[in-house]
Amino acid sequence: MNYIDFETYSPTPIKWGTYRYAADCEPMICTFALGETAPVQLWDITTGEPMPADLAYILEDEDELLCAHSSMFDRNVMRLAMGIDIRRERWRDSMVRALAHGLPGSLDLLCDILRVSADKAKIKDGKKLIQLFCKPRPANSTIQRATRLTHPVEWQRFCEYAMNDISAMREVYNKLPEWNYRGSELALWHLDQKINDRGMCVDVEFANAAIAAVAR
Repeated sequence: MNYIDFETYSPTPIKWGTYRYAADCEPMICTFALGETAPVQLWDITTGEPMPADLAYILEDEDELLCAHSSMFDRNVMRLAMGIDIRRERWRDSMVRALAHGLPGSLDLLCDILRVSADKAKIKDGKKLIQLFCKPRPANSTIQRATRLTHPVEWQRFCEYAMNDISAMREVYNKLPEWNYRGSELALWHLDQKINDRGMCVDVEFANAAIAAVAR
């Protein structure tokens, strides 16, 4: 199993939906780990550096599995914002695996429940860093967007937070039970992802005609 996580920026609120957000977002940081013991690696996309060879390898190899926490987000960031379409069947999800067994989906809560060691647990002040770097600044702010150049100290902390998320996810995934997340149950989740990706059919011509009728 390989583990991956993205940190992104977008003026589009995430509450508008994963697909709308992912189509508009800018991937900033990708953290990943190969297997269960390899060190966590970080790709700072904002520097313009090319994708690390290790990451390219696990993405291109059809036999490699990828795990993310709330993978619907990371998978669609890759697909819609980066043009990298990984087969759904290659994905696993630590949040879905937790929910399938009646546990909370929050990674920090899972770290507490599963007694993940402090050096591998999710950094608690991550929300403040996400607020700083992943969203536009308030209208009265002197700068409209915080970056690694405007806030270098906080950016370093943000990178540490992102890498720590991989450590926490990997530890959590391997501590979670599996009986409700294999075989037909796993296949059902992959089908769920296919249905969500496909979306809902809408008769656009009829909807526009209804809008026009209301206007008249």
